[in-house]
Amino acid sequence: MLDEFIEVNKLDAEIISFLDETSVVEAQRHAKLEKSINISVLLFVTPERDTFLAVFPAEKLLDEEKLKALSGEEEMEEASSKDTSEWIGYKKGLLPPISIYGIKVFIDSSLKDKSMFCVVGPKDYLKLSFESILEANDEVVVEKITK
Repeated sequence: MLDEFIEVNKLDAEIISFLDETSVVEAQRHAKLEKSINISVLLFVTPERDTFLAVFPAEKLLDEEKLKALSGEEEMEEASSKDTSEWIGYKKGLLPPISIYGIKVFIDSSLKDKSMFCVVGPKDYLKLSFESILEANDEVVVEKITK
């Protein structure tokens, strides 16, 4: 599904797969991702069941108050594992910042013009450019969303 999306949309992205489960540190070293930033991708839901993604450097803390202000929502929470699978089709913790239709994406401005990667499976990582996130999503907000 994700690999087809990348190919069809001609994105600057690739899935890097390993034979065995591989830690982030090992993946960085073996796949030459040292210059790429490890990102977190979280799905949030509002009481009205609106959803949006937050994309930010994994080593930073998300500023949920800033995210609320930017989204215009007074209340939000991270989506449950069940809701994430049912609504998005991906497992919680393995969300890509692309290939999810109709969802607004908030991306931390520190990622602008950077190469990134994230876990998308027990043995799989997604390497992608900032531009590919912009190209692959209909509504993207680039602002500082970390503390």
